[in-house]
Amino acid sequence: MNVHVNFMEELREKSRVHDTSSGLLTLSIPSELLHFATDLTGKSFKELIENSFYKNDVRTVAARALRILLLLLLLLLLLHLLLLLLVLLLLLLLLLVLLLLLLLLLLLLLLLLLLLLLLLLLLLLLLLLLLLLLLLLLLLLLLLLLLLLLLLLLHL
Repeated sequence: MNVHVNFMEELREKSRVHDTSSGLLTLSIPSELLHFATDLTGKSFKELIENSFYKNDVRTVAARALRILLLLLLLLLLLHLLLLLLVLLLLLLLLLVLLLLLLLLLLLLLLLLLLLLLLLLLLLLLLLLLLLLLLLLLLLLLLLLLLLLLLLLLHL
């Protein structure tokens, strides 16, 4: 018990009281006193102070709450990034569909061009056929003329 009283006197001499800006008084106790001093149960005062203050300290609770908030914010950011990725994938899919439609349109235009070329070829063939027919008619006319000439010559 004498040790406990001596410790309390030494504690009063070496500890200082500080006034904080919030108006609360804080007590600063040298750590060498906390190491050796024990209460009646045998636990050191340092352990008692650490167990009582740090487990339920406002700063610890605030730090835990801040960690939870940061984790929630990180989760929200991750969800936002996933949503952004989904939107980008949808935009890419839309772009792919538009490109396929453009390719289909180009294919249709190419088919139309081929059809036009085929029609032009048919017209050319028809023109050639008409020319051939005209040539045949001309030849026939020439033959008729020769025949007429021959008849005229025979008649004379």
